[in-house]
Amino acid sequence: MKCRCLTGTARSRDSFTPLRIGSITLVVALVAAPTPDSIAQAQTRDQNNLMISVFAGVVNGPDFFQNIRQRVSLIDGSGREVAVDTMRIGRNSRPGFSLGMGFTYFKSRHFGFAGEFSFLSTKTDDACNIVFRSTLSASSSLNSNFCDSINRESDIAGNINVMVGLLLRGSPAGHAVPYARGMVGISDHGGSSTEVSGLYNGVDRPIIFDPGNASIRPTFGGAIGLMIPAGVGYQLRLELRDQVFRRDVVLGPADALGIAPIGKEWAHHIALTFGVDIVLERQRGRRY
Repeated sequence: MKCRCLTGTARSRDSFTPLRIGSITLVVALVAAPTPDSIAQAQTRDQNNLMISVFAGVVNGPDFFQNIRQRVSLIDGSGREVAVDTMRIGRNSRPGFSLGMGFTYFKSRHFGFAGEFSFLSTKTDDACNIVFRSTLSASSSLNSNFCDSINRESDIAGNINVMVGLLLRGSPAGHAVPYARGMVGISDHGGSSTEVSGLYNGVDRPIIFDPGNASIRPTFGGAIGLMIPAGVGYQLRLELRDQVFRRDVVLGPADALGIAPIGKEWAHHIALTFGVDIVLERQRGRRY
């Protein structure tokens, strides 16, 4: 009797063993089965390799010159110099805009080449105030009106740029792709950064002449930014850039002929731009 009980127990355990093994196998299979999210994650995003871009933004640069103490003659109706006043003059820079288009080509996942054609413009305002007035000039409004007209002068300082450079990007298949780039090129400056003039008794009167140096000069730039995919064939680009120009500045007062000492300086122009990239070539993502 005892023996039969032992034998029955053993048979009962043996009969349940296949069922238990099958249940465990089913649970493991369900846990290990790929979900739609895991399938999507197993495939990398497309990698954009060749793009053309258009962009626009705001830009600001440093002032041109300040606190030039300039001797200005008071001239009577016959053209004679009857007195001399001293004016403090300067040229300030105001925020402007930047427009351009370019291309980017990635030879590998992280390194690429870039080029662009752009126009960068800032506004300039002239400043003048009389710091010394002669006795004779105090009874006349000619130099006061002349100084006021200089204060009303404004102009556009524009640069046309052609640049090429190298670009480094991180996470090329990510949701937002950070990048950095360096550029070098040439810039054609329009307008004068040194000439100062105003209306004297209704006639234009320059007090500092432009020496007329070459307008095409080297330029350098650097930038950091983000590329954000915005659909099939497009992506958005946000960029903070610094472009450096070589420009003329007034170093001191002009002589009686309007000839002033002119120097050259590297001027930084900081710009924040927003652009749209049109993707011409891309590398399809792959499964792992």
